Amino acid sequence: MRRSIPGSRPSTKSFPATTCACSWWNRPGVLADVARVLASRQIGISSVIQPEAHLGETTALVLMLHDAPESQLKAAVSEISRIGAVKAPPVPIRVEDFESIH
Repeated sequence: MRRSIPGSRPSTKSFPATTCACSWWNRPGVLADVARVLASRQIGISSVIQPEAHLGETTALVLMLHDAPESQLKAAVSEISRIGAVKAPPVPIRVEDFESIH
């Protein structure tokens, strides 16, 4: 079972699975732009949640990302922030895996 730890410090080497949330204008191609940035940083997407919104409205985008080096995640967040349709910068939330703790 994975749970996020508010205020936990990120590892200097790698982020475990991460949830990344941002607000953006719902228009064609934005999700593809975000996915392209992540792919260019070798960051995989394990799931996507996007509440329904009409074209041109603002909506949230929540991505569950695979493990990634912290430097790559930070660079991707910075680059995603510069996509014109992104209304608010992405917020990465580290997700811990408590099943491996005995």
